[in-house]
Amino acid sequence: MELCYTLLSEIGLVRKENQDAVFGANYGSFGIFLVADGMGGHSDGARASTIVKNQVKAWWTQFIKSRKKQDFFQNIEEIKTILESSNQEILDSTRTGEISGSTVILLWVQEDAWAVFSCGDSRCYQVQNSFFMDRVCQLTTDDVWENQQQNIRGMKEEEIRSHSNFGCLIRAVGTNPNFSCSVQSDRIKEKTLFALCSDGIYRYCSERYLKKQLRKARKAEHLSDCMERIKSEVYQNGAPDNLSLILIHITI
Repeated sequence: MELCYTLLSEIGLVRKENQDAVFGANYGSFGIFLVADGMGGHSDGARASTIVKNQVKAWWTQFIKSRKKQDFFQNIEEIKTILESSNQEILDSTRTGEISGSTVILLWVQEDAWAVFSCGDSRCYQVQNSFFMDRVCQLTTDDVWENQQQNIRGMKEEEIRSHSNFGCLIRAVGTNPNFSCSVQSDRIKEKTLFALCSDGIYRYCSERYLKKQLRKARKAEHLSDCMERIKSEVYQNGAPDNLSLILIHITI
Protein backbone atom coordinates (compact mmCIF):
# COMPACT_ATOMS: atom_id res chain seq x y z
CA MET A 1 0.00 0.00 0.00
CA GLU A 2 1.19 3.53 -0.80
CA LEU A 3 -0.08 6.51 1.17
CA CYS A 4 0.64 10.19 0.63
CA TYR A 5 -1.04 13.29 1.98
CA THR A 6 -0.91 17.07 2.16
CA LEU A 7 -2.52 19.39 4.68
CA LEU A 8 -3.56 23.01 4.99
CA SER A 9 -4.77 25.18 7.88
CA GLU A 10 -4.97 28.97 7.57
CA ILE A 11 -6.64 31.87 9.33
CA GLY A 12 -8.50 33.22 6.27
CA LEU A 13 -9.16 36.90 5.52
CA VAL A 14 -11.50 37.92 8.35
CA ARG A 15 -10.85 36.04 11.60
CA LYS A 16 -8.29 37.29 14.12
CA GLU A 17 -6.93 33.84 14.98
CA ASN A 18 -6.93 30.34 13.58
CA GLN A 19 -9.13 28.19 15.82
CA ASP A 20 -8.64 25.11 13.64
CA ALA A 21 -6.09 22.42 14.47
CA VAL A 22 -4.89 19.76 12.04
CA PHE A 23 -2.68 16.70 12.39
CA GLY A 24 -1.49 14.09 9.94
CA ALA A 25 1.00 11.24 10.24
CA ASN A 26 1.66 7.84 8.79
CA TYR A 27 4.02 4.94 9.38
CA GLY A 28 4.00 2.39 6.60
CA SER A 29 0.42 1.23 6.09
CA PHE A 30 -0.85 2.99 9.24
CA GLY A 31 -2.03 6.59 9.25
CA ILE A 32 -4.06 9.05 11.28
CA PHE A 33 -5.46 12.37 10.08
CA LEU A 34 -7.43 14.99 12.00
CA VAL A 35 -9.24 18.27 11.40
CA ALA A 36 -10.58 19.92 14.57
CA ASP A 37 -12.49 23.19 14.19
CA GLY A 38 -12.81 25.21 17.40
CA MET A 39 -16.30 26.61 17.85
CA GLY A 40 -16.33 30.27 16.85
CA GLY A 41 -18.38 32.64 18.97
CA HIS A 42 -17.74 30.64 22.12
CA SER A 43 -15.00 30.55 24.76
CA ASP A 44 -11.54 29.79 23.44
CA GLY A 45 -12.27 27.53 20.48
CA ALA A 46 -8.55 27.37 19.70
CA ARG A 47 -7.91 25.80 23.10
CA ALA A 48 -10.56 23.15 22.48
CA SER A 49 -9.25 22.14 19.06
CA THR A 50 -5.66 22.10 20.35
CA ILE A 51 -6.63 19.77 23.20
CA VAL A 52 -8.06 17.31 20.67
CA LYS A 53 -4.98 17.57 18.47
CA ASN A 54 -2.56 17.10 21.36
CA GLN A 55 -4.35 14.03 22.68
CA VAL A 56 -4.53 12.42 19.23
CA LYS A 57 -0.87 13.23 18.56
CA ALA A 58 0.20 11.79 21.95
CA TRP A 59 -1.75 8.58 21.27
CA TRP A 60 -0.15 8.22 17.84
CA THR A 61 3.36 8.77 19.24
CA GLN A 62 2.80 6.05 21.84
CA PHE A 63 1.25 3.77 19.24
CA ILE A 64 4.34 3.99 17.01
CA LYS A 65 6.76 3.53 19.92
CA SER A 66 4.98 0.44 21.21
CA ARG A 67 4.43 -1.11 17.74
CA LYS A 68 1.16 -2.53 18.98
CA LYS A 69 -0.22 -5.62 17.29
CA GLN A 70 -3.82 -4.75 18.08
CA ASP A 71 -6.41 -5.49 15.48
CA PHE A 72 -8.32 -2.82 13.59
CA PHE A 73 -11.36 -2.70 15.86
CA GLN A 74 -9.27 -2.52 19.03
CA ASN A 75 -7.61 0.59 17.63
CA ILE A 76 -11.00 2.08 16.79
CA GLU A 77 -12.02 1.66 20.44
CA GLU A 78 -8.78 3.31 21.62
CA ILE A 79 -9.34 6.31 19.34
CA LYS A 80 -12.90 6.67 20.65
CA THR A 81 -11.46 6.67 24.16
CA ILE A 82 -9.01 9.44 23.17
CA LEU A 83 -11.88 11.57 21.86
CA GLU A 84 -13.85 10.93 25.06
CA SER A 85 -10.79 11.99 27.07
CA SER A 86 -10.48 15.16 24.96
CA ASN A 87 -14.14 15.88 25.60
CA GLN A 88 -13.62 15.63 29.36
CA GLU A 89 -10.43 17.73 29.33
CA ILE A 90 -12.22 20.53 27.49
CA LEU A 91 -15.11 20.40 29.96
CA ASP A 92 -12.75 20.42 32.93
CA SER A 93 -10.79 23.42 31.64
CA THR A 94 -13.82 25.54 30.72
CA ARG A 95 -15.08 28.04 33.26
CA THR A 96 -18.56 27.63 34.71
CA GLY A 97 -21.19 29.26 32.55
CA GLU A 98 -19.06 29.22 29.39
CA ILE A 99 -19.10 26.88 26.41
CA SER A 100 -16.00 25.64 24.64
CA GLY A 101 -15.86 22.94 22.01
CA SER A 102 -14.51 21.68 18.73
CA THR A 103 -15.78 19.71 15.80
CA VAL A 104 -13.76 16.62 14.86
CA ILE A 105 -13.27 14.69 11.67
CA LEU A 106 -10.66 11.94 12.01
CA LEU A 107 -9.52 9.28 9.55
CA TRP A 108 -7.73 6.14 10.75
CA VAL A 109 -6.01 3.94 8.14
CA GLN A 110 -4.72 0.48 9.02
CA GLU A 111 -3.39 -1.56 6.12
CA ASP A 112 -6.37 -2.07 3.79
CA ALA A 113 -9.05 -0.71 6.14
CA TRP A 114 -10.25 2.75 7.17
CA ALA A 115 -12.44 4.27 9.86
CA VAL A 116 -13.89 7.79 10.03
CA PHE A 117 -14.86 9.46 13.31
CA SER A 118 -17.16 12.47 13.11
CA CYS A 119 -18.53 14.92 15.67
CA GLY A 120 -19.82 18.28 14.44
CA ASP A 121 -19.95 19.70 10.93
CA SER A 122 -16.45 19.13 9.60
CA ARG A 123 -16.61 16.66 6.72
CA CYS A 124 -14.99 13.65 5.10
CA TYR A 125 -15.28 12.99 1.37
CA GLN A 126 -14.21 9.81 -0.40
CA VAL A 127 -13.35 9.58 -4.09
CA GLN A 128 -13.26 6.25 -5.91
CA ASN A 129 -13.26 5.03 -9.47
CA SER A 130 -16.56 4.75 -11.31
CA PHE A 131 -17.40 3.67 -14.86
CA PHE A 132 -18.01 7.12 -16.37
CA MET A 133 -16.62 9.53 -13.76
CA ASP A 134 -14.92 9.18 -10.39
CA ARG A 135 -17.54 9.00 -7.65
CA VAL A 136 -17.32 11.61 -4.87
CA CYS A 137 -19.20 10.61 -1.73
CA GLN A 138 -19.67 12.70 1.40
CA LEU A 139 -19.20 10.03 4.05
CA THR A 140 -20.30 12.15 7.00
CA THR A 141 -23.53 13.91 7.91
CA ASP A 142 -23.28 17.35 9.52
CA ASP A 143 -24.40 17.35 13.15
CA VAL A 144 -26.60 20.42 12.75
CA TRP A 145 -30.15 21.28 13.75
CA GLU A 146 -31.77 20.85 10.34
CA ASN A 147 -30.42 17.31 9.91
CA GLN A 148 -32.48 16.07 12.85
CA GLN A 149 -35.76 14.86 11.40
CA GLN A 150 -37.72 15.58 14.56
CA ASN A 151 -36.75 19.25 14.33
CA ILE A 152 -38.03 19.86 10.80
CA ARG A 153 -40.98 17.50 10.52
CA GLY A 154 -43.83 19.24 8.71
CA MET A 155 -41.77 22.32 7.81
CA LYS A 156 -41.28 23.68 4.30
CA GLU A 157 -37.81 24.22 2.88
CA GLU A 158 -38.00 28.01 3.19
CA GLU A 159 -39.17 27.69 6.81
CA ILE A 160 -36.22 25.44 7.63
CA ARG A 161 -33.67 27.76 6.04
CA SER A 162 -35.08 30.85 7.72
CA HIS A 163 -35.27 29.24 11.17
CA SER A 164 -33.04 30.75 13.85
CA ASN A 165 -31.50 27.33 14.56
CA PHE A 166 -30.58 26.62 10.94
CA GLY A 167 -26.91 25.60 10.79
CA CYS A 168 -26.52 25.37 14.58
CA LEU A 169 -24.32 22.55 15.87
CA ILE A 170 -26.07 19.92 17.98
CA ARG A 171 -22.91 17.97 18.80
CA ALA A 172 -19.23 18.83 19.32
CA VAL A 173 -16.32 17.65 21.42
CA GLY A 174 -16.28 19.41 24.80
CA THR A 175 -19.89 20.55 25.03
CA ASN A 176 -21.60 17.61 26.73
CA PRO A 177 -20.45 15.21 29.48
CA ASN A 178 -22.14 12.39 27.55
CA PHE A 179 -19.81 12.33 24.57
CA SER A 180 -20.82 10.59 21.37
CA CYS A 181 -19.47 10.50 17.83
CA SER A 182 -20.32 8.75 14.59
CA VAL A 183 -17.97 5.99 13.41
CA GLN A 184 -17.98 4.16 10.11
CA SER A 185 -15.45 1.84 8.51
CA ASP A 186 -14.79 -0.18 5.37
CA ARG A 187 -12.07 -1.81 3.29
CA ILE A 188 -9.89 0.01 0.78
CA LYS A 189 -10.32 -1.90 -2.47
CA GLU A 190 -8.66 0.40 -5.00
CA LYS A 191 -6.93 3.74 -5.45
CA THR A 192 -8.87 6.06 -3.14
CA LEU A 193 -8.75 9.71 -2.12
CA PHE A 194 -10.03 10.98 1.22
CA ALA A 195 -10.57 14.67 1.94
CA LEU A 196 -11.08 16.00 5.47
CA CYS A 197 -12.18 19.62 5.78
CA SER A 198 -13.65 22.24 8.08
CA ASP A 199 -16.71 24.25 7.09
CA GLY A 200 -14.36 27.07 6.15
CA ILE A 201 -13.66 25.06 3.00
CA TYR A 202 -16.99 23.66 1.86
CA ARG A 203 -19.11 26.73 2.74
CA TYR A 204 -16.99 29.01 0.55
CA CYS A 205 -16.29 26.66 -2.34
CA SER A 206 -19.22 25.44 -4.42
CA GLU A 207 -20.03 21.74 -4.17
CA ARG A 208 -19.58 21.37 -7.91
CA TYR A 209 -16.12 22.98 -7.88
CA LEU A 210 -14.98 21.06 -4.80
CA LYS A 211 -16.02 17.69 -6.24
CA LYS A 212 -14.35 18.53 -9.55
CA GLN A 213 -11.06 19.24 -7.80
CA LEU A 214 -11.31 16.12 -5.63
CA ARG A 215 -11.81 13.99 -8.75
CA LYS A 216 -8.68 15.56 -10.21
CA ALA A 217 -6.80 14.97 -6.96
CA ARG A 218 -7.43 11.20 -7.10
CA LYS A 219 -5.54 11.05 -10.39
CA ALA A 220 -3.03 13.84 -9.78
CA GLU A 221 0.69 13.31 -9.43
CA HIS A 222 0.95 16.13 -6.90
CA LEU A 223 -1.83 16.58 -4.33
CA SER A 224 -0.53 20.05 -3.51
CA ASP A 225 -1.66 21.36 -6.92
CA CYS A 226 -5.29 20.44 -6.20
CA MET A 227 -4.97 21.78 -2.68
CA GLU A 228 -3.83 25.15 -4.02
CA ARG A 229 -6.74 25.37 -6.46
CA ILE A 230 -9.29 24.70 -3.70
CA LYS A 231 -7.56 27.20 -1.41
CA SER A 232 -7.54 29.86 -4.15
CA GLU A 233 -11.26 29.38 -4.76
CA VAL A 234 -12.03 29.86 -1.05
CA TYR A 235 -9.93 33.04 -0.94
CA GLN A 236 -11.62 34.38 -4.08
CA ASN A 237 -14.91 33.92 -2.23
CA GLY A 238 -13.69 36.00 0.70
CA ALA A 239 -12.35 33.29 3.06
CA PRO A 240 -14.37 34.68 6.01
CA ASP A 241 -13.60 31.66 8.21
CA ASN A 242 -10.53 29.62 9.10
CA LEU A 243 -9.90 27.01 6.42
CA SER A 244 -8.46 23.53 6.95
CA LEU A 245 -8.12 20.66 4.51
CA ILE A 246 -6.25 17.35 4.38
CA LEU A 247 -6.02 15.29 1.21
CA ILE A 248 -5.00 11.64 1.62
CA HIS A 249 -4.23 9.46 -1.39
CA ILE A 250 -4.09 5.68 -0.90
CA THR A 251 -3.12 3.12 -3.50
CA ILE A 252 -3.62 -0.58 -2.87
